[in-house]
Amino acid sequence: MLAAAARAAAAWKNGGGVTREVAVYPEGSALGSFEWRVSIAEIHRGGPFSVFAGIDRHLAVLDGQVSLAVEGRTLSLSPDSAPLTFGGELPVYAEPAAGPVIDLNLMVRRGRWRAELSRHVLPQPGALTLSADTTILIALTPLRVTVQSKRYALARLDALQLEEVAQCQVQAAATHRGSAGAFYLAGVSRTP
Repeated sequence: MLAAAARAAAAWKNGGGVTREVAVYPEGSALGSFEWRVSIAEIHRGGPFSVFAGIDRHLAVLDGQVSLAVEGRTLSLSPDSAPLTFGGELPVYAEPAAGPVIDLNLMVRRGRWRAELSRHVLPQPGALTLSADTTILIALTPLRVTVQSKRYALARLDALQLEEVAQCQVQAAATHRGSAGAFYLAGVSRTP
């Protein structure tokens, strides 16, 4: 399990926010040498994103609302928005709409990896079929996850890294009736 409480915050060079790494491959890789990386960032004030040439980026807003200027377009993203995919070499400017924004980032080296970032809400316990080589499950609500008879209790923003796992069971940790479990799946696979 990848506990949110154990993540160290790395301040941005421009002072506009912080990033906490969730998982990286190869383990311990620096920003210039990773093959793929999952992180959660806090945007405190407007400014440009760092440039990552040769990297495909996938971004989803978890809390707050942000305007992103990308390739002459201005996009408004919130937790209800679908994840945005863009090239890491593109100039991107972010402006929080009203207070800090928390976002989820999945970055993969183009041509070597393919990735998918998707949000899920389960109104009742259910089985997930996973097809990626590696899947990172990031809890948006407290969850109970069972993988090959091992049980995990995840708090909000805790994550679970699943390597070549075909199925897992997920349910909301809350016991009151009608509670739903919400989470993101960040899947990465080698490009054939």
